[in-house]
Amino acid sequence: MRPLFIAKVKYTKQLDNGAFKRVNEQYILEAMTFGHAEERIFQELNHIKGEVILNDLTRTSFHDMFFGYVAEQDEPLFVQAKVTIHSFENDEEPKATPYKFLIRVKDFSEAEGYLNKLIDIAGMDITNVETQALTKTAFIDYFPMPEGETISDAKESDIKISVTSENGKPLETTMNNLKQGLNGSIQNRMESTNASEN
Repeated sequence: MRPLFIAKVKYTKQLDNGAFKRVNEQYILEAMTFGHAEERIFQELNHIKGEVILNDLTRTSFHDMFFGYVAEQDEPLFVQAKVTIHSFENDEEPKATPYKFLIRVKDFSEAEGYLNKLIDIAGMDITNVETQALTKTAFIDYFPMPEGETISDAKESDIKISVTSENGKPLETTMNNLKQGLNGSIQNRMESTNASEN
């Protein structure tokens, strides 16, 4: 997964009525390191006149982030989803694995439907996925990495795992490669689903 950071900033904002107000805002952005994230947030907010103060910068605990359709003229809403996936292996006791991720949607009412669509496209049995909570966040916007820049996550790149291919042969890969393949498969299937619906 691409590293995500939360930046909390303070600046003076001019309101629609012409008045000025000191505001605190939160943004989520991709970056390679804390230093890179600090540099990027100031670059992204350089259109703001006056002083921008970075109050806090943290690495998120989200496992991933998914994007529903939001028109360019609409303001996105970022919803935090907490789910538990129950897996059953070899007739043993079910294993419960918690996941927390971020969903970008137009309206909160769309979040649950989009979550169920993700579960279906990922090929999971929805009865094995328990939604713990869907919560609105205070994030104003999301800043992806600029085109041409890549992110390398050394920790996930170094984790070696074994998987079984379709023909039953064991293969060795990395956690990073496995996640990239899963995310690519989900994205491709979502694009195909959207195209068929249109």
